[in-house]
Amino acid sequence: SRARLQFVSRTFRGLEWRWGAPLKLEEELSGMQLGDLGCEAVVATAEAGTTLGELCLGDNGIGDRGATALARMLANPKSTLRRLSLRNNCIGEEGAHILATALATNTMLEELDLWGNQLSDRAKTELLSSAQCEVFLALPTLLPPAIPIDEVNGRMRGILLDWISQLH
Repeated sequence: SRARLQFVSRTFRGLEWRWGAPLKLEEELSGMQLGDLGCEAVVATAEAGTTLGELCLGDNGIGDRGATALARMLANPKSTLRRLSLRNNCIGEEGAHILATALATNTMLEELDLWGNQLSDRAKTELLSSAQCEVFLALPTLLPPAIPIDEVNGRMRGILLDWISQLH
């Protein structure tokens, strides 16, 4: 196990500290700006035998390349990960497709948080249909139907103006 960590560390030598494989993998790594390379280092450490139940990688600028590394980890039958948060990253269509493929065979994961990523409706549908766990995604913004201006009567205008004047 230590030899594998040394190999991974040598692989990432010369990079910024946050991109090197940590000796001990913490569960909360949100907001560290790891990017794809840092995510790959985290996955390498996890694959080296670290037992993880939860992993939070939100707000790290992780894109499709990092999602591919995470999918490799999730596709591993020995994966013990139950919860994975990838909230507010840069995962797009390609990363979502690769994650969906891995999620189709993963029975250990209970929750995947992809809220705030750049996913199309097609990618969201693919993730939801493939996953055997709960997937949290951003909902589309629903705007109330616009009321045509000619349907607003005088009484309603008075109420609205009165309400607006009370706000100031």
